[in-house]
Amino acid sequence: MLNSEGAAATDLPLKGCRVVEISRGAAAAYAGRLLATMGAEVIMLEPPSGSPLRQAPPLLEGESGESALFAYLAVGKRSAICEFGAPGGTEAMYSLLATADILIDDTPLRERAASGTDAAVIAEAFPALVHVSVLPYGASGCKAHWEGEEINLVHSAGE
Repeated sequence: MLNSEGAAATDLPLKGCRVVEISRGAAAAYAGRLLATMGAEVIMLEPPSGSPLRQAPPLLEGESGESALFAYLAVGKRSAICEFGAPGGTEAMYSLLATADILIDDTPLRERAASGTDAAVIAEAFPALVHVSVLPYGASGCKAHWEGEEINLVHSAGE
């Protein structure tokens, strides 16, 4: 079997690695795509309404009206529905995390406790799990709770 880049799937460096991705923005979703391209099994957790990226312009023409960005970022991933913070939602997410090697998460800090993705809780429950937190201004410091997109980061750099 060949992946989209043409390399044999058995020769990929991350074959056997399982990644759980919780992404609202392109940065975390792109990280998941890169790991999938390198052979990791990536499971994208989406709320019942679907990932916000599914509606991100530009939309493909035709009946599907699918987001071109989402189509690109979802290559090689599986999708699972998870109602974050709802009864049963956290347990479903934790059952996936119990079998995962990496968690990619861009949930804003203010929502992490309610969604079950608080870094300290995850670290205690899954000590071997690598938790990659993708936040525009980091997870600590005076700007940690600020929200932003890539364009905000470029402009805040002063260049």
